[in-house]
Amino acid sequence: MTLSNLWLIQSILVGLLLGVGFVIPSLWFLSIVGVAWLINQMIKDGALVTVGFVWVAWLVKYLLALGWFWSVYPIYLLETSVVTEALIIGFYWVTASLWLSVGGLVFYFILKNLKQFLSKKIVLGIAPFIWLLSEIIGALFFSIATIGPGGTVTTKFSFGFIGYHLAQHDLLIQFAVVAGVYGLTLLLLGLSVIFIYGWQANYRKTVYGVFFVLLASNFIGLPQTTTFQKEDQISIVIVDTWYPNNGWASDEDLKKKRDQNRAALDVALTQNADYIIFPEDSQVFDQAVPSSTLRAMMQFLYGRSSSVIIDSSSVPVEGGLAVQAMVFDPNSAELEQIQKQYLVPQGEYIPTLYAGLMRLFGLVETVDFLEMRMRYRVGDVTSTNSNSSLPPVLFCFESVAPNSVRSLLQQRSEPVPFVAHIVSHSWFNEPEILWQQLESMLRIQAIWNDTHIAVAGNHSLGYVVGPKGFIIEPDVIDSADYWQVGVVTIPK
Repeated sequence: MTLSNLWLIQSILVGLLLGVGFVIPSLWFLSIVGVAWLINQMIKDGALVTVGFVWVAWLVKYLLALGWFWSVYPIYLLETSVVTEALIIGFYWVTASLWLSVGGLVFYFILKNLKQFLSKKIVLGIAPFIWLLSEIIGALFFSIATIGPGGTVTTKFSFGFIGYHLAQHDLLIQFAVVAGVYGLTLLLLGLSVIFIYGWQANYRKTVYGVFFVLLASNFIGLPQTTTFQKEDQISIVIVDTWYPNNGWASDEDLKKKRDQNRAALDVALTQNADYIIFPEDSQVFDQAVPSSTLRAMMQFLYGRSSSVIIDSSSVPVEGGLAVQAMVFDPNSAELEQIQKQYLVPQGEYIPTLYAGLMRLFGLVETVDFLEMRMRYRVGDVTSTNSNSSLPPVLFCFESVAPNSVRSLLQQRSEPVPFVAHIVSHSWFNEPEILWQQLESMLRIQAIWNDTHIAVAGNHSLGYVVGPKGFIIEPDVIDSADYWQVGVVTIPK
């Protein structure tokens, strides 16, 4: 049997080309080859590509993009066997990839039907738009399949979108200014289509040449230095934390955590910075109290400071907990509060379907325990003062929504200095694959919206993303067992 007859092997190879860049970023360019291979196989005369071929390729792409699921292992909160934990993580990983790969089925059926009515050139020309639509539909199906107490029907879960590969190219990523990852997806698909045209027209040396130039240009880059006067700068203190990921759930643990964070805040205040940002759910202050009480307390304790303080903590809401952020400006005594608006079924809630299946297979106690710990809900406080110039807050996995930063900025009538992105990765163990993908998402959003994004992380290091997508690391000024304080300066 020849290789051409082994459709399963070919489809897996295509999927590896599509997704390997999510695991090994330096191999991003292989995605262009994978897209060209897949589409060319589908449209060529006498093509025998089946729906299974396309679906398997997309499935492999998402299995690679979601490889960070395995960084949850071991799950310190669970007192279960190694096998049980592996089965739970594997089940989440495979099923999430299956839901997202539904987009591949959409792509196949649309392209197959268009072939019957349109010429090959026209089908090739519109293929990028069909691919983008298919990825969006895959994200929609994922949200439906993982609906639960904290879930919503949405297209925000953008892991595996092919356009993210171009974040590894310092020149091509600048095209994100047009339409974010959506524009980059169309660009990558457009490059693949051009290569198909060239290959079919027997301009193969030209195709090789263009591909070589594309790779070589990645080493050119753009100048990253920005000069500005001291009076035109903003100073941001970023506090990163590392608290035990066993939850620290007792009152004694919370008191110790709060004492540690107050010590970090004392260090941060010595810098007389414009802003101080703590990671998600740092719980420096108790936000369960009425906002008027919290404002009065903050004004009494920190009213003489010049630093805007950004903190967040879990607050009780109907059916569970919501993560609520506070932005306090001592200069105007203004206090804004907003609650997290997008949750993912990776540590924040259990999908209804998954809980039912786990109970069916005898994991009743495990589900009960997880539902007790993963009981976050979308909050009711959904907007901030539109006239405010304080930094809007982007919570943890809200950054995976391609238009999340744009949506925050559109809520404001006044320009803001930057977007504060507060993160907690306490469920994960050194998730390198996750970190590089989230960084790519932030870089693209910063370029699209021409803004700085300042990140403060629990179990991850903070940084600032500039409007050209460059990463600015803070200068560390002090650290202790559970925290690190760094300073970043950006232009106004």
